[in-house]
Amino acid sequence: MKKNLLLAFILFSSFLMAQEPTSQKRGTIVVEKKGNIHSVVFDNVNFRLLAIDHSGNILDSAIVSFRIKTTILGIAHDEPTMGSFLSKELQKKLSRIDSGTILYFSEIKVKDKYGNVINWADFKSKMGFSYEREEE
Repeated sequence: MKKNLLLAFILFSSFLMAQEPTSQKRGTIVVEKKGNIHSVVFDNVNFRLLAIDHSGNILDSAIVSFRIKTTILGIAHDEPTMGSFLSKELQKKLSRIDSGTILYFSEIKVKDKYGNVINWADFKSKMGFSYEREEE
C-alpha cells in the first residue's frame, strides 16, 4: 500500500511540473519609445521651437529651419531661421512686448530620428500680457 501511495505521489508531482512554460514578457508592460515627431510647439521662455515625440520627450535638435512672421508695435517682421532659436534681435523685441502679439510659423522643417526631413504644418502662437490673462 505504501509503494502504491509513493508511486501515486511521484506521478502526481510529475504532472504538476509538466505545466505550460510561461513567457518571460508575460505580465510586464513594455514601453517602446517610437521617436516619431508628434507635435511642434513654441517655447516662449527661451524663444525657440521644440519638437515633441509620441512619448512626450522633447527633441532639441529636431527643428532644422522655419520662417517666422509677426507684427510688433506696427512693424512687420519676417525672417527665415536656421535651427530652432529665433534671432537675437527678434528675441530682444519679443521679450519687451506687453500687448498681445501673434507669431506665425511657416516653412517648418523637422528631422526625425531616422534623419528624414519632414515639412511640418504651419501654426500660430500667441504672446503678451493680454493672452496670458485669457488662459487663466
